Amino acid sequence: MAGTDEQPPSYQEMQRRWAAVQGRKFHRKFPTAAIAPVIVVVLLLGVAGYWWWSSSHGGTATAGGSVPLPSSRVTDTMTVEQKDIALDLNQPFADTAAAGWADGANGIVLPAPAAVGKWTAAQVTDAENQVKGKGPSVKISENGKLLPGVLALLDYIATRKQLTLETGHVSAEEALMVIKEARARGIQHIVATHGMT
Repeated sequence: MAGTDEQPPSYQEMQRRWAAVQGRKFHRKFPTAAIAPVIVVVLLLGVAGYWWWSSSHGGTATAGGSVPLPSSRVTDTMTVEQKDIALDLNQPFADTAAAGWADGANGIVLPAPAAVGKWTAAQVTDAENQVKGKGPSVKISENGKLLPGVLALLDYIATRKQLTLETGHVSAEEALMVIKEARARGIQHIVATHGMT
């Protein structure tokens, strides 16, 4: 302040400036301050409305309780039919939409070959016939017994409890052999996939 005629602001001037700054901050926060009570009121009305609705529709709503699901409020006007289902493993899809479907790869119906790019329909048919049935395969059993490599893999999975065994693309008989042996070796997580291939 040397060389100037300016005096430091008085205490009252500092208070006035501070109040002006605080007032500007308040005005910036005002929309939030005005909206918060509205949100609280809407939430309270929602809770009250839910409580009223559930009590007037047969529920037992309480402040700390819950409202039973509609199925637990079934009256004699509603009936549910249950029937015991015995699954025939030789025909697991009997009485379903899939009963008439072919098993395994025979169940996949490809569209008629058509010309693609520079290849004619006859060339596409020839290429399809060359690759049919040539997918990768691994033999896992012989004479009704699992091969030693499969047993070693099951031992490996049994020592690692976080792993899941999936049966994969094997016959139903092989899948059952794998599942039985996996259970005997203590494997807990088993998924039977592609059971009819």
